Amino acid sequence: MNEQLQKAVTNLFIENVSLKEMQVLTDDKFDPDSIPDDIYDNAQSYKYVTKFESFDYDSSEGENQLEFYRFTYSIGLRFIPGEQRVLHEQGEIETDDLEPSVEFKATYLADYAVKEPLEQEAVDLFAEHHVGFHIWPYWREFVQSSCARLGLPPLVVQPYVIKKQ
Repeated sequence: MNEQLQKAVTNLFIENVSLKEMQVLTDDKFDPDSIPDDIYDNAQSYKYVTKFESFDYDSSEGENQLEFYRFTYSIGLRFIPGEQRVLHEQGEIETDDLEPSVEFKATYLADYAVKEPLEQEAVDLFAEHHVGFHIWPYWREFVQSSCARLGLPPLVVQPYVIKKQ
């Protein structure tokens, strides 16, 4: 593991994950009573840290000021109908013009207690390799419970995989 990343892993401790925004969108033709068998085919997704902040917090005793890092993490998953996917692959539909059958979007805040301040390279590596890991259980629950509320077949979001460094 990269030395800067190891330093970040050693000095950052997850304190809180909270949901900032969530959105579930369906197309105009959506009908929970006639969901096609291939609804979960042709998935597209994104996930990345969109913002990083550092802030101080006074402890309840007022003796110590604790430093925290906050990462804002945006994530989305959408399912494109098969006929649109074919047209997209043929270059007849642009990516921005695709109309997903179902789309899930969320933004989370992940707060970490800081044992020792880090260089920006360490923060960037931690953001790239570990923040998503801490968000992922919340994301999986959001997608799975949203599917149930929409009357969609169960969808199991795969476990998060940390890239080898």
